[in-house]
Parts: sequence; C-alpha cells; structure tokens
Amino acid sequence: TDDQVSIGIGLVRRTYKLKDIREVRFSKGKKFRSMGSWAGRMKICKINGKTSRWIEFDGTVYYKKMVYITSEEIIDKSIELLMKEFRSRGIQCNKYR
Repeated sequence: TDDQVSIGIGLVRRTYKLKDIREVRFSKGKKFRSMGSWAGRMKICKINGKTSRWIEFDGTVYYKKMVYITSEEIIDKSIELLMKEFRSRGIQCNKYR
C-alpha cells in the first residue's frame, strides 16, 4: 500500500512501514535440493538497525502465478521488478552476488 509493505513468509505474513525501512538487500542462488531451480532472496534492513531473516522468493514474483521451476534469468527479472518497486517508494536497494 502507500505507507507499508506486506511480505508473505510461508504461512506468516510480516508487514513493514515504509518509513521504517532503510535498505532492502537482494541475492540469488540455486534452491537447496531442487532440480536446478533458482531462488531470489531479500532481507529488510530497518532504520533502528534490526534486519529480517533472508526471505526466499521464486518466479511467482515475475509471472504473478504459481511456478515450480525458476531459471536464473527469471530470478534476475524478479529482483529487478522488486528493486524498481522499492526504489519508486524511496527505499535504497542493493544486489549482492
């Protein structure tokens, strides 16, 4: 929404106020025990110094529907899409590896 972001982590959904987020860090890698599928990871860093755990996502971010296997190219596109969304709201984003 305009002043907050909700991120689903499995069955748990965390909500962060945009004014409390200092930076969002992104990374990618192969999924553990998968058939070559890739996963994106993001970490929310708050102004007060606290950080979330790494939150994994897949090609669902890009395709807007459930996917089972995600290529590295689609993860890169998903990361770019999320970075663009956060930056449009004035939040610094960095990509690692």
